[in-house]
Amino acid sequence: PTFLIQIEGQTLSKDITQEITSFSFTDNEAELDVLELCVTNRNLQFVDDPLFQEGNEIVARFGYVDNLSPRKKAVIKDIDYDFPESGDPTIRIKAYDKGFKLAGKENQKVWQKPAPGILYSEIAEEIAASNGLKAVVQTTQVRHLRVTQSNLSDAQFLRELATKARSQDGEGVTGYVFFVQDDELHFHPR
Repeated sequence: PTFLIQIEGQTLSKDITQEITSFSFTDNEAELDVLELCVTNRNLQFVDDPLFQEGNEIVARFGYVDNLSPRKKAVIKDIDYDFPESGDPTIRIKAYDKGFKLAGKENQKVWQKPAPGILYSEIAEEIAASNGLKAVVQTTQVRHLRVTQSNLSDAQFLRELATKARSQDGEGVTGYVFFVQDDELHFHPR
């Protein structure tokens, strides 16, 4: 297996890639995607490296030379340093997809618009824009004069709206899906 990794748009140099001892990417449908990377830090040369800083974006492709995965984007959230009694020190990096911006803080907000009201899809677009994400949203049908977000993170709230959303009147398609992939917030039928 091979992996190609960029941090903040900079491809990792050979002196860093040869020190990678483990790499994993977990694609979670109902939760955040997680990328984990462990690098040997023999001479403590990477401790203050500007690439290994919280908030930096990682772009990775992995697999076999002729069959690499699509690009996966994540943002570094956790950096742990390990200094064992025997063996080399390591840096363990944990990065999450950009949906982590929506998952943390619980909000209380009332979404409203004068008659005829606001669509769930409009709420999804506003949340995407306020978090710097591109909205990949299919318009919902039912308008609401007022929608309350009560002690829910934006991710929980959108997940809840997705189960109630409809794309057609009557017995049309019900049940949207919500997820964040790379720089896109998805809110549309399955």
